[in-house]
Amino acid sequence: MQTILITITFIALLATTACSPHKLTIQQGNPITEDKLAMLKTGMEEAKVQFILGTPPLRDSFNKDRWDYYYSLEVDGEEVTKYRASLYFKMGKLERIEKKDGIPGTEGDAQKTRAVLQE
Repeated sequence: MQTILITITFIALLATTACSPHKLTIQQGNPITEDKLAMLKTGMEEAKVQFILGTPPLRDSFNKDRWDYYYSLEVDGEEVTKYRASLYFKMGKLERIEKKDGIPGTEGDAQKTRAVLQE
């Protein structure tokens, strides 16, 4: 009797999970926003920049004065959003920022995009 109940439960679970589509969401990198980048000022020390943006996921081993912050979001193998900011330092101080691929304005904008895509 107990083995029949376990078998029926297993079949029911298998049937319900097989019918529902699963979207695989892959996020890579640090989500950064224009608000966070606006807090940075030229001449700011590396430690303060790291406190605001977090540890950079990509550090150029040939150029230690360049930090790359990269973010990408992929749903079901399809790239939905990606953006990048490269920060350049000179003698431990922030010299300039290069932005690429439409960085979200606020953390709320970034969260809305992630929430809509995960529905």
